[in-house]
Amino acid sequence: MQILGHDERGAATVSSTPSRKAYSVCELHLQQNRNDVLNIWKQSGLNVLEAKYSWMYENNPYGSATGWLVRDSGGQAVGFVALFPRGIKINGKLHSSALVGDFVIIKEHRTLGPALMLQKAVVESRAKHNFDFIYGIPNRQAEVVLQRAGYRQVGPAIRMTRPFRSHYYLRRKLSSSLLADTLAGAIDPILHWTGKEVRQSRNNRFRLEEMWDFDERFDDLSALVSDPLAIVGERNSAYLHWRYLRCPHKKYRIHALTDISTEQVLGFLVSYPTEDGIAIAELQAVEQPGVEELGVTDCLLSEFLRLQRRQMVDSVSISYFGSKRLAEKLKEYGFAHREAKQNLVVFAGPDARLADRLFDQHNWCLFEGDVDT
Repeated sequence: MQILGHDERGAATVSSTPSRKAYSVCELHLQQNRNDVLNIWKQSGLNVLEAKYSWMYENNPYGSATGWLVRDSGGQAVGFVALFPRGIKINGKLHSSALVGDFVIIKEHRTLGPALMLQKAVVESRAKHNFDFIYGIPNRQAEVVLQRAGYRQVGPAIRMTRPFRSHYYLRRKLSSSLLADTLAGAIDPILHWTGKEVRQSRNNRFRLEEMWDFDERFDDLSALVSDPLAIVGERNSAYLHWRYLRCPHKKYRIHALTDISTEQVLGFLVSYPTEDGIAIAELQAVEQPGVEELGVTDCLLSEFLRLQRRQMVDSVSISYFGSKRLAEKLKEYGFAHREAKQNLVVFAGPDARLADRLFDQHNWCLFEGDVDT
């Protein structure tokens, strides 16, 4: 939840007008300041479950959240920001990092002053908490504040959609539902044949299974992820279980590609329903050496898209931050780019070699499990 606030149209806003009020910043104490955070969420009009606080702030496998409150001259808490610890692998080595999130200020105090005070408190705490770097995915208005505090932009999100049926889109654009359905009847057969999964054969070594938890096989898969170019979040079973199956406000489903003979998990997708279809929250696959047939990534995507088609889903979408290599693969399956409105930003420590890696967008691969929610 990367916001400073919202205007009556739902757009994030922050005023650059200097504030005449005196503000102070103090570190967040999870138990003592729980009600302060919940009250700020409520006053900001956010539909946030109280259960999120216990889940994301107190029970993160990588450690409890840290954060800062900003108070007005009367001592009232009027905004806050949080840091959520996250294990990130770079060149296969695990680094201590943190995601900056829940950047919220109530309407009457949305000026640059308190917003910047909060973000400066965040970056000044990096060394104290031994984070190698801090990263975030702010909205446009919040990004201005983060850059003023010393964060650097890495690059934009990649957002793509694979439509199966066009009626849901046409009915939003056309006043006549009859016309929309008529056009959909002509368009949908074309959409059917734009996906690679329709034309290619299957690999009989693998099968797609729905799973109800992340067992030790997902630890084995995580250990196999060794792309020397990638900056990726660690995805062991404990983290995946917490992040997806304990999430209090979304219902995720797990589909894994397994080797039929060994039961080994070779790749998986995590997804959830949206108004227009299904969103992919996580995608991971490790190619198997010596496989001359359809590879793991292709097989995972093919079988998943076939399943969604059978279930009459209107579309499948995905958003991630990083290299365009995955985007090129998704295009083969009929995915098309959509406008992305967020950028990845990073605040790094003094290690120049690490900074060289962090500020190259092509090194990254982050999914929903690595960002705020």
